[in-house]
Amino acid sequence: MKRRAATAGSSALSRAAAQPRPQMSSTKRRAIIGAAAAAVVIFTALRLPETRHDVYWDNHRARTRNHTIAGLGPAEEGTWRGSFHFVQLADPQLGMLHRDASWREELAMLALAVEHVNRLKPRFVVVSGDLINGFPGKPAVPDQVEAFERALARLEPSIPLVLEPGNHDLGQKPTEAAVREYQKRFGDDYLRFWVGGVLFVSLNSQLIKAAVAARSAAHASWAAEAFGTRAERVVVLSHICPYVGAPDEAEGWANWPLPARRAVLAHATRAGARLWLCGHLHGNAVARHGRLEIVTSSAVGSMVNWTLTPAEIAVMSKPDFRTTVGRPSVVAGPESSGLRVVRVDEGGFRHRWYPLADVPVRLDDCKM
Repeated sequence: MKRRAATAGSSALSRAAAQPRPQMSSTKRRAIIGAAAAAVVIFTALRLPETRHDVYWDNHRARTRNHTIAGLGPAEEGTWRGSFHFVQLADPQLGMLHRDASWREELAMLALAVEHVNRLKPRFVVVSGDLINGFPGKPAVPDQVEAFERALARLEPSIPLVLEPGNHDLGQKPTEAAVREYQKRFGDDYLRFWVGGVLFVSLNSQLIKAAVAARSAAHASWAAEAFGTRAERVVVLSHICPYVGAPDEAEGWANWPLPARRAVLAHATRAGARLWLCGHLHGNAVARHGRLEIVTSSAVGSMVNWTLTPAEIAVMSKPDFRTTVGRPSVVAGPESSGLRVVRVDEGGFRHRWYPLADVPVRLDDCKM
């Protein structure tokens, strides 16, 4: 029998990894919602000057060359210098809530997340795929891309931005043209970089999920070489995770084909990886592979109100929203959309996913 959540209106995935939260006062709730509304006004009405927007993205693309990030190489960042934090934003997916008719709510949440990141000042921020909702070639894509770019261009320039492609950015079966278009907009689609003595390997899970001729082979070869890099601390990043419940679970919409799963997990294990951060599920989940923790983070955009467990959802070929979600089925708001703060210590990693309504004022206030 399928295990149902206690109530149809609650999210099984969010409960799986989110800590209990105190009841929010109506005053605080109104303040948060008001801040979110104000934030979206900033991005839709008081737009960035064209020069600042263009310069930010020109610089971003220029920094991601040859599957590396300028300034985040072993020479600059290969040495351990003490504990630090970084922030993960998963699935902004502008347009999901209203099926590309509008994306005001997701944009408001992304705006709020950017404000939080600028205040917290982490070492870097990673956006774990599905930057927008429109698939390649759809009419809404140009406007969604522009909205996403303008929101992220408000990041403090001192905070490096790492982007990963998701299935909505490249398509369920990526074409050569879709990959090239992503690279033209956002830079390289898979990366190896260093921060504070930690090696980060960012994989393009769409090249693993659906083969793209020579690109998938080149990606597999690159990944094997990247995991061979000598490093004491390794973190893996991808949009779709290798598995959600068990290493040998059936292939579904939210995990990898078994052969690729086994191969990359073997590389990551030999490299000594201890943390793997993903998105895609629009809910929180945690799995383990030996000493490697595989963490799926809920969305900074729209959260799906799943009524089944993460493992049950992941192995479906395509979830049927008539039977797998509560009401409302999808929601975007400061109490449901969120971000993950990760603390890197000499001995390991700690992390916590925060609803945007509850993000602490300072990194030192983050309890993990």
